[in-house]
Amino acid sequence: MVSITNVSAAQAGTYYSKDSYYTQERGEWQGKGAELLGLSGEIKKEDFLNLIEGKNPQGNELVAANSQGEHRAGVDLTFSASKSVSITYEVLGDERVKEAHDKAVQKTLSYMEKNFSQCRVTEDKITERTDTYNLVIAKFNHDTSRELDPQLHTHCVVMNMTQREDGQWRALSNEKLFEMKIFAGQYYRSELAASLKELGYSIRSDEKGLFEISQRSGQIEAKVKELKESGQYPNASESKLREIATLGSRVAKKDVDMEVVRETWRERIKDLGYTKEGIRESVQEAAKRIQEAQKDQIKLNEYDSSIFL
Repeated sequence: MVSITNVSAAQAGTYYSKDSYYTQERGEWQGKGAELLGLSGEIKKEDFLNLIEGKNPQGNELVAANSQGEHRAGVDLTFSASKSVSITYEVLGDERVKEAHDKAVQKTLSYMEKNFSQCRVTEDKITERTDTYNLVIAKFNHDTSRELDPQLHTHCVVMNMTQREDGQWRALSNEKLFEMKIFAGQYYRSELAASLKELGYSIRSDEKGLFEISQRSGQIEAKVKELKESGQYPNASESKLREIATLGSRVAKKDVDMEVVRETWRERIKDLGYTKEGIRESVQEAAKRIQEAQKDQIKLNEYDSSIFL
């Protein structure tokens, strides 16, 4: 899935300085706009902070703030893999799955850059949107949800800047990015599915995943019970208690030892009757069946064609 939200410079700066939400893991630049600014490879803190303020890496202003002195840093496009894909990568340790996710994100962003990057141009008091074909994108990978469940996802901060054909930098007109959110999600899932098929994984469009092991519903039920026993909200309805529990049982993201988290995942899978080796064998067996079916289909197509020779 893909989510999109506006991000102010103040918000992005706070994420960086307080809990390093965007930059707790090394990110990387993408986009022709980034190349025009001489940005590539790993993201440096000072470059990120300059760009969210509408400045180039040297600290010179590219995009002016609004009349209130505020600057919109850009938009956060978040690409999230399904639960089954996340589990396969995190628990089974198949790095190829993460590479497939990264490739799908990269290709989706390239498509969006080519088709959805725009700025506003005013001529004779008439303002129109014009295509620019370049974006400045900061990508950061994360691998857990707020409940520390496996959740492979990538935050892509599309900076509020794009270069016009005449070389001038302007604020990004982001309407198309929002309008095409659903399409972007479909494009990402299609690319990811294609890559996973090449790796031998069986893809079924109606499946949610190998299995679901989220702790979220259990946390909410436990919180509801706790609230009832405490008598803190004596007149609250069941639905109201669930609402309070839902808000109150969220686990804040924090620095954790990921090896300890992964060991917890493995224990939870074991409790459900699964083993890492058993799942891997199932995946390999499915891959063999797919390959055999593809070979049979090729032979069948060759036979069908020979009828007309």
